[in-house]
Amino acid sequence: MHDGYHTGEIAARLHIAERTVTTHIQNMMSKTNTHSRLELIRKLEYGVFNVQNCG
Repeated sequence: MHDGYHTGEIAARLHIAERTVTTHIQNMMSKTNTHSRLELIRKLEYGVFNVQNCG
């Protein structure tokens, strides 16, 4: 996501279904209380939260 890959491109690189990628992204967004992929990337990039406490 960070490098601008679309869901289909991520799925192809990981050899998984596009729906699986979407589900994982949705789960990360839910756990980090974010509402867009951009917001998720920014929080991950700038360390706005402690990843070990998510879950």
